[in-house]
Amino acid sequence: MGIFSRNNGNGIAEKTYEVDGYVIGVDSHKIYHVPKIQVGSVYILPNGATGLTQAALIEMRNSKPKQIIVPSSFKNFNVEFINFENLGLIKLQEGVEEVKCIFDTGKNAVDVELPTTIKKIGKNNYPIVHHLNIPNGVVEIAPLFATHDTNLLSVNIPGTIKTIPQGAFNQCRNLQSVVFNEGVETSERDVFRGTNNLQLLEIPSTYNGIIDLPMEARPVSNKRGNSKYDGTRFKEEESSTLKIKVKRGEKAFEFDIKRGERPSISIEQNKITIKCNESQQIISIDCNTLEDGVYNVENGNLVAKQSVKQSVDSKNTPEKLDDKLEQLFQKAIRVNLEDEDFEIEGLFGSDRDKVIQYMHEAFMFQASMKIIRTDAISINKLFQDAINKLEQERNMLETPNNSNGR
Repeated sequence: MGIFSRNNGNGIAEKTYEVDGYVIGVDSHKIYHVPKIQVGSVYILPNGATGLTQAALIEMRNSKPKQIIVPSSFKNFNVEFINFENLGLIKLQEGVEEVKCIFDTGKNAVDVELPTTIKKIGKNNYPIVHHLNIPNGVVEIAPLFATHDTNLLSVNIPGTIKTIPQGAFNQCRNLQSVVFNEGVETSERDVFRGTNNLQLLEIPSTYNGIIDLPMEARPVSNKRGNSKYDGTRFKEEESSTLKIKVKRGEKAFEFDIKRGERPSISIEQNKITIKCNESQQIISIDCNTLEDGVYNVENGNLVAKQSVKQSVDSKNTPEKLDDKLEQLFQKAIRVNLEDEDFEIEGLFGSDRDKVIQYMHEAFMFQASMKIIRTDAISINKLFQDAINKLEQERNMLETPNNSNGR
């Protein structure tokens, strides 16, 4: 230990200690200095530290790290990474609860690996993925959370997030599917402004609020997505159908609306109001009297398309229905998951068979709940869930049982 020559930010010199080249304040637990590393190497911040001084941050920037690994002692990791031109990954270890970093790293995007303990997530402080599953337990995402991220195709939001903040998915022009899980209560303004390719929005029974879904989309370049939006697909997107699925208690509704109608939907308890902004036509719905099912929204009218209470065709015996579901599942796998997907994951033999088995079980369970989805997003989610299940099994087998004799 020694006396560090500079103060701790409060005008007071403090004792410090050194761990692997890191100089850390005894009282503040801040890192004053970091070791010099080779360009493109990794900074593994020491456990016990809780913050970075500006001097340490400048030293870190000068070393041009590619990755930074953050230990559990950093409960809140909120750092400005300005001109970190090589930085590509922030890995947060289990125990970190908040990440709200500011990234200005030139042309490259920063990938953020989140732990299961995370509670609050800042703007662009999440993994670079096509299908984002926000961890269950997160209670807050920042305004403009994923703004202009043209990489995103689907987002799954846990019920622990009570309010979807303003502009959360603003101008995510390739975003197709968003699920608010049970527990989500409301949303702020312009959550989906410019998400002109949105095809599915699922709203739980716990939600009350207004969601505007305008078609506007601006040209933009973004590090988390792919180049500029040139508007060539706008007419196609405008004529596509947006499915809004709403749960109210035991009832489930689906409202199919043309994207070009630029709809907004207001939900207040058992009252639903659908407004088409161009025509100003309004549909008022009393969920107590409306039969649950699928409805088209056409020229300001609600047209029944299918009742979820319709029975299965009597000609389809359970055995024949199972056969058809099996065929549907196999076709969906062939179409949406090519062999290289399994090779990339290193899946061969029994592991590959297990993944298919887990996917099949989940598919059949969904079918039993009258949910049959064979689109790429849904099959990819089954695949990722199966991979996670397999990895959990592997980890349990690899973890030694040290409880005996202790």
